[in-house]
Amino acid sequence: MVKVKPTLMLNPRRIKHKPIIPSGLVLVIDTREQAPYKPDGALHISRKLEYGDYSIKGFENQVSIERKSLEDFYRSIGKDRERFKYMLERMQEAEFKGLVIEAYEDEVLAPELSYSSIHSNSVYSTITALEVKYSLHVYMGSRKDCENKMINWLVYFFKMKRRI
Repeated sequence: MVKVKPTLMLNPRRIKHKPIIPSGLVLVIDTREQAPYKPDGALHISRKLEYGDYSIKGFENQVSIERKSLEDFYRSIGKDRERFKYMLERMQEAEFKGLVIEAYEDEVLAPELSYSSIHSNSVYSTITALEVKYSLHVYMGSRKDCENKMINWLVYFFKMKRRI
């Protein structure tokens, strides 16, 4: 049997689409969030969330987005794996679950450059498992790209629920 190395498709380097924030959408930022996104034009409040870092007021148990820096992500799938798994299991009640990782895919899949205790194959397999097992939407990009992706997810979810 011939082993075929998977071809990786990198996320675009820039997300240019910034949706118009609908009236009534209020971004909820978890009070424990260290460096919160505050997208232009989005009203926001700080409130302790049961899981995740971002949600929408009135939909806190239906939509949840977790933000991770590259090091935080490696820690979450490494030594803090059980705590991360517990948070993902709690997120399961949400209809939409997202994870943004503030690094480009080629950086995330090269842990040996910054976090030598994890192998790149393990990172790739873990991300795939998270997507399938937890129905988790995963996006990787710069901080600004991740902020834009997050607000796009939240606006679309809000419009879908409000039938706008």
